[in-house]
Amino acid sequence: MPRGRQARPAKEIMINEEATIKMRNEVVNGKYHLPLLEMRMLMALAGHISKNSEGFECYSIPVKELAEFMMLNETTQYTVIRKLARNLRRRELFFEWFARPDSKKKSWLTTGWFDYIMYDDETMSIEYQFASKIEPMLLQVQKAYIQLQCKPLMAFKCMYSNRLLMLIMEWEKIQPRKISIDELRDMFQLTEKYKLYADFKRFVMEPAIKEINAMSDFTVRVTPLKTGKSYTHYKFYIKRKVKATIDIKPMDTDVELPSEWQDWQREAYKLLTSDQNGLADDEFLIQYISKTEKDLLDANIEYAMQQRAEGKVRKWPAYLRMALQGNYGFNYLISKREQQLEEEKRRNALLVDPLTGELTREGKLAEQTAAFNAEQEKFRKDNEDVEPMSTDEALEKLHSLMKMLNERK
Repeated sequence: MPRGRQARPAKEIMINEEATIKMRNEVVNGKYHLPLLEMRMLMALAGHISKNSEGFECYSIPVKELAEFMMLNETTQYTVIRKLARNLRRRELFFEWFARPDSKKKSWLTTGWFDYIMYDDETMSIEYQFASKIEPMLLQVQKAYIQLQCKPLMAFKCMYSNRLLMLIMEWEKIQPRKISIDELRDMFQLTEKYKLYADFKRFVMEPAIKEINAMSDFTVRVTPLKTGKSYTHYKFYIKRKVKATIDIKPMDTDVELPSEWQDWQREAYKLLTSDQNGLADDEFLIQYISKTEKDLLDANIEYAMQQRAEGKVRKWPAYLRMALQGNYGFNYLISKREQQLEEEKRRNALLVDPLTGELTREGKLAEQTAAFNAEQEKFRKDNEDVEPMSTDEALEKLHSLMKMLNERK
């Protein structure tokens, strides 16, 4: 607890998979830079505050639940959360706002995000309280704001996707939106980095736009504009893919499925619209199954069912639909593939001695097996056109061959 603050117990909270954030546009347009995992943690913590409170309260949340919500590696999650907490406390936010109700001009405010963050080793929890100066930006927000779900934000791999998505949500009603590249650099605090347009495009805009188009409710097209011979502005064209609200409709058992669907797509449709899962057979589900690869679809369903089995889901059909829309299983799928690659690496590591570079006993055996298989394949190909012979003929030829070999000795 910070010095000078009256001690009071922190409010213990549990992870809510359907947590949302309400954020005023002043912060959306603010100037700050957060690495990918710090942004995930900020969004996760912000999504679990009581948004109608008179002021920020102290909260306590289990590290394990927070790490799972953020899709962190299970083996390093405690170390990572401890480091993120320390770094987040030091980060600054710079934004413009009307400091008083009667203000005619906006003022610039620099503040930290948190009054304090404490990593409690005894209870394995994070205790935190947001900075009082940003209360008007996150609490009792009634106008000029965006609202978004936390969980889909955890799947982004590009550190700029979250920031750009927030801006896109603000610009949706006033698009096409033209903005200078220098202004974007300033917002993202990249004025000393990616100074060349080509670098800013390659490392910031392209990966962020790609993720937003693939994993959010928006389709975004960006056109670079020139002033003279140099690119100086972007123009954003924004289209919402599906309605943000979730509308669960009665299932129509007579719906006609696309004729080009494969068996696994029909089975997935049958599973998702079953009484057990209760998804509506609407246009979203048809399009989703048509466009999504089998591995990603299976991962999204498996991840959602795992969360329900752990008691973390209250409204199952709504959550399952969000898991599909937000591709919640993306990191889950990547983790499984990484584990498979690691397992393959471990198997390969057994074949070569790291010190001598020579084959181990297992490596020599694998080499001999491969050579034997190659010889078998060669023999098969060389003798594909050989006429079949009886057993007696084969034995006679074999005995003759063995006799000849013995005579040569």
